[in-house]
Amino acid sequence: MNYYSVNSENGFKGTIIYGERTYSYQELNEEVNRVANGLMEHGFEKGDKVALFMRNSDYFMITFYGVVRAGCVAVPVNFRLTAIETDYILTQSDTKCVFCDEELASIIEDVRGNVATVTSVVSVPHSTTNKNIEWADFLSTNREQPAVYVSTISRHYHVIHQEKF
Repeated sequence: MNYYSVNSENGFKGTIIYGERTYSYQELNEEVNRVANGLMEHGFEKGDKVALFMRNSDYFMITFYGVVRAGCVAVPVNFRLTAIETDYILTQSDTKCVFCDEELASIIEDVRGNVATVTSVVSVPHSTTNKNIEWADFLSTNREQPAVYVSTISRHYHVIHQEKF
C-alpha cells in the first residue's frame, strides 16, 4: 500500500501545482513511474548514480523520486556551481546519467568529455542540443510501478522490504 492508495481510499484529492502545471497524486505517481521505467529501459540498474543538475521544479521532484524508485542513487548537484566544480562532483560520484535543465545543458556538455562514467544526459523538459536525450523521449510509456527491491533500515522504524512501492 502506498501513500496515494491510502489517501484515495479516504477520498483525499490532493494536487501538486507548479506554475501552470498541476498533478493529482495519481498523475504524479504515474510520472515518477515513467522516469523509473525509463531509467531501467535505458539499462540503468540498482545502485547506479544519477545526477540532478536542475532548479527546484516539478520536474526535479518527479525525477528525484523516479531515480529512487528505480533503485538508483540520486546525486543532486547545485545548479549554481561552475563547470569545474560540477566536473569534480560528477567524476567523484561515478555518475552514469545526468538530468539537467535545458538552460544548464551547456555546462554539462562542457564537462561531459572529462567524466568517463556519464553515458546519458537528459535535458528537461526539452533539448536544443542534439547530443542530449529529450525528456519526452527518455520517459517510458509504462506508467506501472517498476519491480525493484527496496530495503529501508532505521533506528526508529521496523525494517521494510518490498518488491513494489
